Formats: sequence, structure tokens, C-alpha cells
Amino acid sequence: MDLLSFTDFAREAKVEHELAAVDVSGQISLCKVVDAVDFFRPSVIEHLRCVGQEPRLHNKQWEYAQQLEAKKRYFRPGGRIAGLGCGCETTIPMMAEGAEEFVVTDLYGAKGAWGDASRRPDDLWPHVQNLKVVSMDMRSIALEEASFDFVSSLCAIEHVGFADAVIAVARQAGRLLRPNGVLFLTTEFTFDDRAFYAPGHPSGTLYLSHRELRRLFTETGLHLVEPLDLRVSTHPLNMPVWDQVNNKLFPNLPHVLYRNQPLPFWGTYAGTVSLVLSREDHGNDRILQDPDQMERLKPLFEMGRKLSRRLTLPTRWW
Repeated sequence: MDLLSFTDFAREAKVEHELAAVDVSGQISLCKVVDAVDFFRPSVIEHLRCVGQEPRLHNKQWEYAQQLEAKKRYFRPGGRIAGLGCGCETTIPMMAEGAEEFVVTDLYGAKGAWGDASRRPDDLWPHVQNLKVVSMDMRSIALEEASFDFVSSLCAIEHVGFADAVIAVARQAGRLLRPNGVLFLTTEFTFDDRAFYAPGHPSGTLYLSHRELRRLFTETGLHLVEPLDLRVSTHPLNMPVWDQVNNKLFPNLPHVLYRNQPLPFWGTYAGTVSLVLSREDHGNDRILQDPDQMERLKPLFEMGRKLSRRLTLPTRWW
């Protein structure tokens, strides 16, 4: 199934969408949950084209665009940048631009490393002269404190363990910041009221609920630079399907909101969330939520369930 037939399916579902009601010309929030309408924003399209991609409504693309936009807004040229759990992310050369030094870390060459860390970024991009590669487990950050202006981590912190471990890593990362520096994070978000842990290899994944996200700015010494907006639209392209359908079987299907279902009859609706945190208190430590959101999203979730049943074996139905 390609993107066109997916759109036709959504049209058949008669799901009312909100694209016309959303101003996509304005500045995107950097503390928010992913939304299909974000991919229609000129700034997101521009950032993706800078890394040689066209929008295909995939969460990883959204993370790249949010990361580059955060650097554009909050990083002053000449400062130092650190990356945690970087692997060989596509944005590394662009993140290095204008920095005195970009220190990228991951379990490069170590046992238990993810496939993205099977190569070193300085081997892949030898022309990036200000790149420093450090093999390091982000659960024990071995970088000098108060020495970086921008610290970034894309969907890595949810793999360090359960909620207490995630908070501990965020607290360590915050200590790396110089005054007025920022920590940019993306991680997995569940629409449930409680965190959802999915076991996996080489490590499991913790899907943070709004409760754990709140702990990131109440128990770490860090603060949000703007309110965290967990509201999403009912655009048809937010229709969730089983994430392995998006990633393996039908890679052109949208992967915005999705269903993580590691075992039959056991899973969660999820998406990706981004946050910008600083050691300074900007008075923005709050979460924006819609109490009726789950009711609004019910038609999307139901159509996603039906679509997934068309595309997967009964063991993956819900």
C-alpha cells in the first residue's frame, strides 16, 4: 500500500481533519508531540530538503527537522555541541556547522551497540573537521560539566531503562549545559496515562506518558523553554497502524501516530515528542492537554485498527 491508497482509505473512513484549521505558516513549537500537519510546514520541509529528503510523514524525519530548528533558534555560532546516542544520524554534518566542536557519543564499537553505531561518524564524514567521536554509554555521561551550549539526543533516552533511569540521564545531560545552554530531546510518547515498556534487543523501549514527561522538568533541575503541547489534530494522516507495518512491510505508509504492539493483544498508541530544556526557569513548566483528545481520536484509532487488520496477520491484530 502506498501513500496515495492510504489517503484514499482515510477518505473512505470519512474522518474529519483539521488541516484547514491549523496555521502551518507560523513558527512550529519545539515542545510538542508529532502531528501530521507539521509535515506541511515550510520550515519542516526546508530542513528535510537540507538533509536531502522529501517529507514522507515519518517520525524520524520530524525529529531531524525539530533538531535543526532548535539549533537555529537556540545555538550561537562558535559554541560547543554534544550529542548523546547519536549513531550516524543524517543531521550530524549540519549540526556541526558553525560549532567550535561537536562531540558525538554512542556505544561505537562496543558490545550491545545499536546498528546505527556500527560505524563511526568521523569515518562516514571525514571532511567534518570539528567532529569528535566518543564511545560512551549515555547512562554514565563522561563529558565535562558546564561546557556545552547545545546538547541533543534523538530518541535514545527511552532505551536506558525505566522511568527513574530516564530521569537520571536527563539530569546528567543537564549538567553539561553552560548558562543559557539548552538540551534538545526527542523520545517516544504513549497516549496512555502510564508509561508503557516494550522489551526488545539490544534494549527495550520506554514509552513515556505525560506523567514521566512532567518529571523531566520537575525532578532534573531543568525547565521547559516553552509549554509542552501534547494536543494533536484529527488529520487523517495521523491514523495509527502497527509500527512494523510502517517500518518494514509498507515503508511509504505514514509513521506519525502509530501502534506499538510487541505481542498479540498487548500494545499502546504512541508518537514522538520533542522538548527543549534549560537550567534557567522561563516560567513555561506546564503541559497543554485536551481532556477530550482520546474521544476525538477514537475514529482515527478505529480506522487504524481496521487498516492494520487488512495488512497484518491475526497475531498482530488488536
